[in-house]
Amino acid sequence: MIRLIAVFKLLKAILLIAVGVGALKLLHQDAAGALDRWAAMLGFDPGSQYVDSALQKLANLPPNKIKGLGVGSFVYAGLFLIEGIGSLGW
Repeated sequence: MIRLIAVFKLLKAILLIAVGVGALKLLHQDAAGALDRWAAMLGFDPGSQYVDSALQKLANLPPNKIKGLGVGSFVYAGLFLIEGIGSLGW
């Protein structure tokens, strides 16, 4: 059972690393266009009221907040990696 928890923590770390990379990539491109493409790729309707509202809020974030989100995701992913590897007993 502990190995299952460790694998789950490692999967969360991988997801957080992907979020961090995505956030840092948004710094160097059109955030609104990229978010619309990502929402469509994930199967969300960008024209939906709730999705559109969320995309607008994300697109209006200042660059320092986006950078903070990316760095925070990497730090949190590091914590999950340490926990996951420690639970596996490596």
